[in-house]
Amino acid sequence: MAGDQYREGIGGAGLCHRPHRARCAEALRHFGARRVSVATPYPDWNNARLRAYLEACGFEVLNVEGEPRAARSGNQGINDQDPQDVVAFALRACRPEADALLCSCTAWRSVEAVAELERRTGKPVVTSNQASIWAAFRALGLPASIRGYGRLLESFTLARA
Repeated sequence: MAGDQYREGIGGAGLCHRPHRARCAEALRHFGARRVSVATPYPDWNNARLRAYLEACGFEVLNVEGEPRAARSGNQGINDQDPQDVVAFALRACRPEADALLCSCTAWRSVEAVAELERRTGKPVVTSNQASIWAAFRALGLPASIRGYGRLLESFTLARA
């Protein structure tokens, strides 16, 4: 999408910088997801923007749920939320008919919850930080299999992004 990337000369590599939402969309496509449930720590106005973005990317967004305590508490409250609270909330947000679950926000501790969420939902789970790591490793052609942080990081292809 226009405005989602710009060129940066990182070590002369000419890598693209994209917001985490674009990397999340790429990761969802990697899994072949069409219908998604979304869990966030965001207030309603931010969730509406995320929904519009994902729909513009071609996803059928089944729901976007904002964790109320985190949404009210602001940035520090988002950072302080325990990963088990993220698991409990995201499990409630994930619809049975969803192909995947997206947990959006780089400050939310969802990357620590992803393996448990995948185990309990049986679905691929994409988090903002996990998608950022995945995109960076792919762009640099770095071989990696990172265990304990979900399917996306356990077995991704090295095709350049």
